[in-house]
Amino acid sequence: MAVTPDGKTAYVTNFDSGTASTIDVKARTKHPADIPVGTQPGGVTVTPDGKTAFVVNPGSDSVSTIDVKTRTKHPTDIAVGSLPFTVAVTPDGKTAFVTNARGGTVSTIDVKTRTKHPNDIAVGSGPFGVTVTPDGKTAFVANSLSDTVSTIGVKGRTNNPSDIAVGTGPAGVAVTPDGKTAFVVDSESDMVSTIDVKTRTKHPADITVGSSPIGVAVTPCRR
Repeated sequence: MAVTPDGKTAYVTNFDSGTASTIDVKARTKHPADIPVGTQPGGVTVTPDGKTAFVVNPGSDSVSTIDVKTRTKHPTDIAVGSLPFTVAVTPDGKTAFVTNARGGTVSTIDVKTRTKHPNDIAVGSGPFGVTVTPDGKTAFVANSLSDTVSTIGVKGRTNNPSDIAVGTGPAGVAVTPDGKTAFVVDSESDMVSTIDVKTRTKHPADITVGSSPIGVAVTPCRR
């Protein structure tokens, strides 16, 4: 699920029907017509300018893009790696990062041209969650099968050679608005790991949560 930057519309992906629903946040009403996307849609995000929704389709190894204003999907989906799961867009709105669980890679897409970079980025095993730091410099990738987090330099598209060990089965990942701390959900150990973004070091004590956690989000800064 994702909400447009103006807070007016929520996008929800429907795995079995291959569609995305939109909900009017204020009225709490769903638009009567869902939007057809790819097969078995999963992760979704909206670009910072609020113009485009990116939907990851694990069942068709593709990404669909939807024009937010008109609620229309681009006729051509973007082919990515094998079994893509989640997507994050850089704060400047230029690049989308897509995790490919099968093969252990991350694809990057030029948002403006809708073209995928020809070379995917190798990360850990079974990459699932992905987020980009608020300064737009680093993408954090949770590798569910290698119990690690990879960090990718956005500008150079290079993965740090040393992944960060976390708990068992890391899935979701989020970074605080001040860019100082990454929160990683460890779905198989029922814990949350925290990482110092600047030093790339994990706090020695994980935080116990409920059973089989998957997602994590951080509240925005209040001014």
